[in-house]
Amino acid sequence: MQIIAKGGLTSFSMRQVTDACGVSDALIYRHFETKEKLLYQCYRNVEQEIQALFEKEAVPAIKTQEDLRRYMHDMWIKYFTFLVQNPNKTLFYFEYRGSKYDVSETAGDHTPPCFESARAFIKQHAHSKLRIGYCRMYLFDVTGSFAKRMIAGELSTDSQSMELIWGLLWSGMSHLVKSREDR
Repeated sequence: MQIIAKGGLTSFSMRQVTDACGVSDALIYRHFETKEKLLYQCYRNVEQEIQALFEKEAVPAIKTQEDLRRYMHDMWIKYFTFLVQNPNKTLFYFEYRGSKYDVSETAGDHTPPCFESARAFIKQHAHSKLRIGYCRMYLFDVTGSFAKRMIAGELSTDSQSMELIWGLLWSGMSHLVKSREDR
């Protein structure tokens, strides 16, 4: 992950890993077999760490858009803080997502159970043509862009900056998710 965080995925090679770790090519290939399997394992490790952030979260009852906003805010702060505090993992994670190596979408949905009530609320109250996957992509991709800019030092890492970013994200989400009374 550190190699990709520094140099990107396009120039990544197994030789860089063996050199950095001081092990033979045979050892790394015996353990991972291919570069694709190594990259996927790294991706899954980060994905599992992100999921672990939410493992012990209770499943809330979300009845109003304000309930949704509060809940999503708290979960987003936890997620965004993880991203900013783990720069190598974050830069790798978002480099891998959407690359030619990314097989994560075909590996199944790894949404933690604590998000099911938020998902159900969004499905019930969103514009009829909205796909729930679009909301997820919006949150992931925009959050990733802001996290990478914080890691690069282009944005302040203080709580005020984080709240401003959350406000921008929520503005987009709230446009997509309207209460039935607003329609």
